[in-house]
Parts: sequence; structure tokens; C-alpha cells
Amino acid sequence: GSLVEGLLDDVMRRRDPEVRSQKDTNLALLLNRAHSRGWIQPDVVDFSQIVREYRNFVHPREQHRRRITPDEDTVLMCWQPVLALINDLHERLPGSRGVAPARSVSD
Repeated sequence: GSLVEGLLDDVMRRRDPEVRSQKDTNLALLLNRAHSRGWIQPDVVDFSQIVREYRNFVHPREQHRRRITPDEDTVLMCWQPVLALINDLHERLPGSRGVAPARSVSD
């Protein structure tokens, strides 16, 4: 979730005057704005929201409280929306050609 937020914050601050003018942003705002600009598809927004929930599991107390122990499968499930976001930005963002798209986990 943090990687997605950092990536989108950088892209949006460079290319979107509305986001650039805001002092603070959050992942939900960035995802929704990128989607409204046509830069990412609805599935990326939806799955990134789920990843957002799981980013707090880096904190052991949160893992214990929720009784979840992330494993390799959890990481792989959370990684795909990140790759989808990168691929969508690569395909849809003006001027992004020439940059290699992200690889899927299976590549």
C-alpha cells in the first residue's frame, strides 16, 4: 500500500494540478483521482483498497489483533495490484511510452 501511495503521489503531483495544490493526500484520494483521469482501471482501484488494508500488517500488534499472519501467498496477492497499477500508468499516462511495463509474478 505504501509503495502504491508513494508512486501515485509522485505521478499525481507532477501531472495533476488539483493534487499538486493539496498539502496532504492519502491513498484513497490518489486512487480515485487517477481513476477519474482515466489513468488506472476500476480493478486497480478496488484491489488497491484491499492492499491498503493489509499494509498495516507490518506492525506485529496489528497482525496479532487481527489474527493474521501474512505469508508468501499474501505477498503475492498484494503484489499483483501494484503491478497492475504500474502497467495501467504505463499504458495510459501521456508520455510514458519508452518505459518498460511491470512484469507479472509469473514472469
